[in-house]
Amino acid sequence: MRQKRNGNELKITCFVGKFKSIKVISKDIQYSSGSIALKKGDNVYIARTTKDDCIFFIHYEINSTDEENNCKIIYFKKNI
Repeated sequence: MRQKRNGNELKITCFVGKFKSIKVISKDIQYSSGSIALKKGDNVYIARTTKDDCIFFIHYEINSTDEENNCKIIYFKKNI
């Protein structure tokens, strides 16, 4: 997940790319474009493919806005 720091804020700035799509749910509001400052309790969903047609789905929950160890994996599925 591409995260960017702006002071004390942890942000996602790139939601869609050639091989990925990201959705953030923060306080029951869904975001899938623009830039969002992540907060504790936010849910991040990532669908990603690779060049060899492998598909990944990952659900993270943000548990802090620290530089490292800031999220926990709720669900991960790899489909070959």
